[in-house]
Amino acid sequence: MASSHGFIGHGRWLYEELLRVSLFVRFPRGRGAGTTTAAPVSIVDLLPLIAKELGLRLPPAVEGVLPGDRRVVLAEIFRNGHSLKHYGPRFDRDLVAFIRWPWKLIVSDRGGRELFRLDADPLESRNLVGEEIEEQLRQELERARAALSAPTERTAPTDIQRSTEERLRGLGYIE
Repeated sequence: MASSHGFIGHGRWLYEELLRVSLFVRFPRGRGAGTTTAAPVSIVDLLPLIAKELGLRLPPAVEGVLPGDRRVVLAEIFRNGHSLKHYGPRFDRDLVAFIRWPWKLIVSDRGGRELFRLDADPLESRNLVGEEIEEQLRQELERARAALSAPTERTAPTDIQRSTEERLRGLGYIE
């Protein structure tokens, strides 16, 4: 299925039709049934939500906030050999999106920028780069990225089954 920006698939762009997905939560005994919210949620917010519901205390280093408490959302896509090999030099870039409702700024490490006002332009059809708020959002983006904690250890599995490795290679996850 093609996006409204003419792209197929996900994982290569940071437009709303590829980022925004519905999150359905079913609380015990039907609590809150039928309620909705437009509050932004990041995938890292699921662990705090589950922990709260189970009455668990999380270590302070756990990222994420309860739904409704998130002020900004970051999304990133990093260049990878698969996209570059199959789709060309257009994909030789890292992208980061910074969303502080109603604004969304998308920045490429190759210099490109896009700015959208999502409440007035939900299809992201009008790039507002040059608006006064752009610099403020860019600075907020840099502060938000600087505040992220880097993983302390990266380990790759060494005992992956050959069939699993081939499936991952076929899907483009590994070279």
